[in-house]
Amino acid sequence: MIENVIYLEQVYKVAKKTSINRKNMNAIGISPPNSTEIILCGSQKKITDIKENMAKRCEYLTPEEDLVFACMERNIPLKGMNLYTPWGLSTLAFRYAVLFGVSKVVVHKKAMDLTKGKKLYRTINKYLSNHGIDYVEFDGDVGCNFDFTVNGKTFIP
Repeated sequence: MIENVIYLEQVYKVAKKTSINRKNMNAIGISPPNSTEIILCGSQKKITDIKENMAKRCEYLTPEEDLVFACMERNIPLKGMNLYTPWGLSTLAFRYAVLFGVSKVVVHKKAMDLTKGKKLYRTINKYLSNHGIDYVEFDGDVGCNFDFTVNGKTFIP
């Protein structure tokens, strides 16, 4: 469907512009059903400095965390929304999608195929339907005119 291409392109642009981790660019966006655009995106964000290696994960917000917190700040419910992200939902994003009642999740096969976690992502994403969530792995070119990097591999979405 054409909206998958349009929305994925919008999310790719945000990820390209905002990703802190340039080897694993990512973002996530939401769109209400029957909308013409992504209304809010979450991106990678550094929130603090931590020197101890075992606690480094606390330095950053994932795109999923950023999106959920942004929705909470703006009183935007995720219930019934569609999620768009270049590569698959993480375990955290899967839980958010189920708990908050997301309607549909769309990922891009081209980016998913490059991730280290593609087996995990595909495994958990197949369980979305158990919760009434449509899952679409878009297989085609999005039509972006820029390079994008996943797992250190560059491609044109």
